[in-house]
Amino acid sequence: MRKTLLFYLVVLQCVSCVQYRPKPVSVPKPEEWKTAFEPTEHPTPLPSEQKAKYDTLYPWWEVFEDKTLSELEQVALMNSPTLQLAFYTLQEAKQVYLDARSYLFPSVDLNAVANRSRIPPNVRGGALAGVATGAANAGTIPGSGISPFLPQALSFKSPAASPAGAPCAPPVAPPPQAPCSPPTPTTPATTSSTSSSSSSTSAAATAATATPNPYVTFLEVLPQISYEVDLWGQYAQAAGAAYANMQATTEQLHVAHLMLTTQLAQNYYQLRAADVQLDVLDRVIAMYKDQVSLQNDLYEAGLSAETDLLQVQAALATAEANYQDTATSRQMLEDTLAVLVGQAASVFKLEKAPFAVTIPEIPSMLPAEVLQNRPDVRASVYVVEEQRLNVGVAKTAFFPSLVLTGAFGFASNRANTLFDWKSRVLALTAQLMENLFAGGKTLADFRAAKAVYRQAVANYVNTVLVAYQEVEDALYSVRSRTKQHTDREAEYNYYFRYATLTNDQYNAGITTYFFVIVADQQALNAAIDRNTSYLSKVLAYIALINSLGGSWKV
Repeated sequence: MRKTLLFYLVVLQCVSCVQYRPKPVSVPKPEEWKTAFEPTEHPTPLPSEQKAKYDTLYPWWEVFEDKTLSELEQVALMNSPTLQLAFYTLQEAKQVYLDARSYLFPSVDLNAVANRSRIPPNVRGGALAGVATGAANAGTIPGSGISPFLPQALSFKSPAASPAGAPCAPPVAPPPQAPCSPPTPTTPATTSSTSSSSSSTSAAATAATATPNPYVTFLEVLPQISYEVDLWGQYAQAAGAAYANMQATTEQLHVAHLMLTTQLAQNYYQLRAADVQLDVLDRVIAMYKDQVSLQNDLYEAGLSAETDLLQVQAALATAEANYQDTATSRQMLEDTLAVLVGQAASVFKLEKAPFAVTIPEIPSMLPAEVLQNRPDVRASVYVVEEQRLNVGVAKTAFFPSLVLTGAFGFASNRANTLFDWKSRVLALTAQLMENLFAGGKTLADFRAAKAVYRQAVANYVNTVLVAYQEVEDALYSVRSRTKQHTDREAEYNYYFRYATLTNDQYNAGITTYFFVIVADQQALNAAIDRNTSYLSKVLAYIALINSLGGSWKV
């Protein structure tokens, strides 16, 4: 009992030595963000159902409370080929894990053999035995190279042909049912009778040997079980590496999900901003057309100079050119949305709608732990674990392997006796293998696995640093774009008021039409800039949610 316990302790100690346990990976952890977000108003507490939207990756877009966006996101999740590719990649990773885990269990096979061979009449003795043995080897135990059973059909001498006084010779097949009797001492009184009997028996044996049965039948039903003992944790670590790869692939699916949904939201709101800009240009073009008609009448009546007509005509042409440019951009955005939702661009159509977004409130402080929500960071962690276990798998190649093989079944030369208890076959094999020379392959594989592990560690550290950068940039962008939109809103109000007063002055004859055109163009540019700054603000919030992995903790 003590020896058995000592053996298991030694094996466990060897397993722990084979495993690769490097130093823990250290990454920078900032205590606070350089760009702290300070809202202008005190944020109100979020309701429980609203907070749940922030705490999960699915569905983050509902915080904007846009029904059309939510519908497009759902269609994209069902139809996007990119997401389907990531999904089936995950399915493949799951099957790879199940395949790797299967090596931890024994394998059971059923070997059924039915063989009938004709032996040529000119084959005798050892040659005949060799041919028969070749037939019997059809049921050899895998890994052993030996036949578990030699059928009785390979004995071509009848038991009755053995002389009564002959010693037992090594049979080619299992011995006959009647054992050979020991030699009987002869006496002078029985010499003639014994000689007569021996002569007749020898003749019978010669006749039996001269005409053997030319057909050999071999039947076998042999279930076999084989198991490679995982002494050094090779298959356990390989299964762990496959499981880590499956988890990393799951996170890659989340990455694809997040990229798809954020790209769709960005393109959708860019399209809505184009709708607003087209609406502004529509009104401006209509106004300029009225002004062209009015200035043309005044010019023909001699009440206005031709320069006023030319200025308003040039402004109209500029507005129409801007309209075409914006319409082209909107068409391309619509086609991009068609691809993201998995539909053909020729059939996808999105009607114009106002650009109205519910901007979510951001907490005044975001801890560094929010990066744990990022699927790319979690995926890189699993990749590091996968490569660490792969190093352990490569290290086990330096140690021997132990394979156990067993078989229990039935073999016979007749179908009616195949499953008799006397036809049973039992074979056990233990095989210990150790590679002595491979030209440096084992050491090279081990060093390559360590190099791949170090690559995974470097990629993980870089992913974390990029995540910090993206969050910091997004926080700064949200604060900057919010302030910019406030300034653009004030700028538009000032230019709109200026354009109104300039038109009043022109109608009163105080100023020329040149100042009216200039004021209208400035008001138009201010309206477009206000719309652009609002879009930038919305996109900054989407970028922040994306940089935080789809949510932030409150």
